[in-house]
Amino acid sequence: MQLSFLMESCFIALLGIAIGIALGIGLSRNVIGGFAEQFPGVRYEIPWLQLLVLAGLVYLSSLLTTYLPVRQASRIHPAEALRFA
Repeated sequence: MQLSFLMESCFIALLGIAIGIALGIGLSRNVIGGFAEQFPGVRYEIPWLQLLVLAGLVYLSSLLTTYLPVRQASRIHPAEALRFA
């Protein structure tokens, strides 16, 4: 039971990270493209190392914030949880 919650959390976290990175790169490319037309010295670069480190930290924090509630919930039997709901 605990593994299924963690797998779901991993999937949601990775999906959110991927969508966030894609939207961030797309938006920043458009913004920098607009500035580059007005200021000729501006160029677009993606700091891949910083992006990967940040994505890893976000993924780890997502796992940590999921693990503690999952561990507590896995100790409760489903019949008891439904009885008090």
